[in-house]
Amino acid sequence: MITTQNAFPSDWPTAATDRSVTVTAACADVATVRELRRRLMKTLRDWGDPDIADVAELLAAELLTNAALHAHRPGGEGTRITLTASRTKGHLRVEVADPDPNPPVIRHAAMEEESGRGLALVDALADHWGVSERSDGKAVWFSLDPATAGATV
Repeated sequence: MITTQNAFPSDWPTAATDRSVTVTAACADVATVRELRRRLMKTLRDWGDPDIADVAELLAAELLTNAALHAHRPGGEGTRITLTASRTKGHLRVEVADPDPNPPVIRHAAMEEESGRGLALVDALADHWGVSERSDGKAVWFSLDPATAGATV
């Protein structure tokens, strides 16, 4: 189940300036990650941020996938993840919150490994990124500046 705050019931908002939107998925899986990515892309296009949409989608997908794969609730229940996107004064901030209090670690994956590069991509492409402790877990976030987006891609 996916719930949305600060948005139209059927989807995220269309035109907006200095806006924020939050979507929570009760149980993260591949389909949920795909749907949250789709919603983020639609929102960024509607917000008029096409220059950073592709990078934001890639980085959000990495954070969402990490949350779906690595964050687990006690008792083995499905992982609840929350995606928040906000734009103020042209800057975009995206955060993914999950119930696991342990911060992610950047790995240096070997060439033959199929995973382990997500945070390295976030570190390389985001203007800023970090981890915020929360009472219900953590939030991993990144920010992008449309003025420098073309230089990072």
